[in-house]
Amino acid sequence: MDYIPVARARYRSSVFNNRYISCKGSKSGKSNNALKSINKGFYSSAAISITAFGILSFFYLHDWRSFLSVVVGIVLAIVLDEITTLH
Repeated sequence: MDYIPVARARYRSSVFNNRYISCKGSKSGKSNNALKSINKGFYSSAAISITAFGILSFFYLHDWRSFLSVVVGIVLAIVLDEITTLH
């Protein structure tokens, strides 16, 4: 099995995530919450990864179990992220 398409999808998601995150100051001079920017990038990267792995598993792998394992892993990461922000 060739893992190049999987690695390419992960790379593109990461590049988009790095360009999407920004913590610019507001017009009043106060800076935004940095965690808000990180979460925005994390959720957008998760959505891109789920979409990319869905397309990859349908057209390339022909197996939905790999897609479901990625979705479960991303959902668990989001849940863990929310738990750690509370404590």
